[in-house]
Amino acid sequence: MEPETARQIYNTLNKIYKEYKGLKGYVTNLSLNNDSNSSHLTSFKPSYVFITSSKKDTFPMVIKSQILLNSRYYLNEDYAKKVINQEIDSGNFLSNTTLQSLLAHEYAHVLTYVLALKYYESVNPIFLTKENYKNLVEINFITEPAYKTIIDEGFSADNILKLISRIDPSKHFDTGETLLFFDEIQDFPEIATSLKFFKENGKYDVICSGSLLGVQYHRIASISVGYKTDYQMYSMDFEEFLWAKGYQEQVISDMLEHMLSGTPFSASEQNTFSNLFLEYCILGGMPAIVSNYIAKGTFEGSLQLQRQLLTDYENDIIKYAEGLDKAKILSVYRSIPAQLAKENKKFQYSKIAKGARSKDYMGCVEWLKDAGLITLCDCLQFPELPLRGNVCENKYKVYISDTGLLVASLDDEAQVDLRANKNLGVYKGALYENFAAEAFIKQGYGLYYYSKENSTLEEDFFIRSSNELIPVEVKSNTNRSKSMAQLIKSDTYPDIRHGIKFTTGNIGISDDIITFPYFCTFLLKRYMEMQKIFK
Repeated sequence: MEPETARQIYNTLNKIYKEYKGLKGYVTNLSLNNDSNSSHLTSFKPSYVFITSSKKDTFPMVIKSQILLNSRYYLNEDYAKKVINQEIDSGNFLSNTTLQSLLAHEYAHVLTYVLALKYYESVNPIFLTKENYKNLVEINFITEPAYKTIIDEGFSADNILKLISRIDPSKHFDTGETLLFFDEIQDFPEIATSLKFFKENGKYDVICSGSLLGVQYHRIASISVGYKTDYQMYSMDFEEFLWAKGYQEQVISDMLEHMLSGTPFSASEQNTFSNLFLEYCILGGMPAIVSNYIAKGTFEGSLQLQRQLLTDYENDIIKYAEGLDKAKILSVYRSIPAQLAKENKKFQYSKIAKGARSKDYMGCVEWLKDAGLITLCDCLQFPELPLRGNVCENKYKVYISDTGLLVASLDDEAQVDLRANKNLGVYKGALYENFAAEAFIKQGYGLYYYSKENSTLEEDFFIRSSNELIPVEVKSNTNRSKSMAQLIKSDTYPDIRHGIKFTTGNIGISDDIITFPYFCTFLLKRYMEMQKIFK
């Protein structure tokens, strides 16, 4: 693209977003579109569906709202001017039309789109069905228990559709144009058996959704292995929080570039992102809580919502935990904040109840892990590769799956210290560790730590590159990393040559240790894939 064209596009967007601040977040990106068959110079696509990866095991579907710039015009300004003049002469365009005014015109469509969303009180609509399917048939097994009878005549697709239509004759099933959505399947997990038969039938697409707390596969005749793809959904990470706040992809790219180049953030950037990070840590990533915060612009009601979620989780534990002592599961879950408050954060059964033993509570820990409420960080026998084959049995740390829910479970004094004094180091750095663990899990990393017996040598986390083991330290201050330096310098640990540290400070490199601010934690995997230090 000609530099002047790009500059004018930038100026146009800058003016639009200054005038209409509410548009931020509704268009995720501009895209050069190689559509030689289209006569559109510019177009707005509010429900552009694409796949993030070509790998079938990791291809979550993403929906973006885009402004599409037809490259045949935007990469050839002379040709674009010729076409615009022809359209002016034909009376289709106004006499003062330019590429930039066409872009502004499409943003007028965005404005109409946003107003429509607000009018219908739907700021996060799912456009998937509108764009790709004629019919959406949605069944919620909690609110509509009558539909639990749809397998009474077997699991074939035709029988299930027949019984659905018997209950509600208004539901339509058009071959190739119908999406069947089974929601809250933890209340009726047997429906998972039908997925095999829907796949073999091939006429309809099916999506199932449910809470891990209640999905119990041992109750199911068949779980349709090979006929379905499972995805585990997490709460929003810091990147998604930034999106919700209206920050565009370029901001994320700039943060990553700072990491790759080793360039410290400016004082203004450091302050801005640190405050946003604090907001995120307090709120966590549960969509309802973030949505409430974005809508109100304040923390009003956020703590009440978080504590209600904690109550709901505990109620679900009571509802769904079968074959285990529900009181013991609750005791384990409630003990975690106090466990993290210890200097030694190794999970200790003795802290749950007097005389508690691992054999009595290990099943409860596993249940909470399988339910997605907690994550375990395994202790390494020795800091060397391979990681998975080198863990200690029954020695681990436990973290809450969403830091915001951990914050909500703190005592009132700690709440004041955190919210009024911005002290994330409360609870001896537990919040920093929990946040880092949460961020690593959401990036696909396993959690490992090391604590040498009868020694002060301890490292918070480990990841690996193609050829080395990398300790990752999480510090609530900017003090030196004695343990990490020892691991790097000692010949005893040949797999370790570099380390990464996350702190409240800025970017820096010293003694084979790379330091990043906490707000960069969500970019660790992308950094590891693109950097050259660990290759």
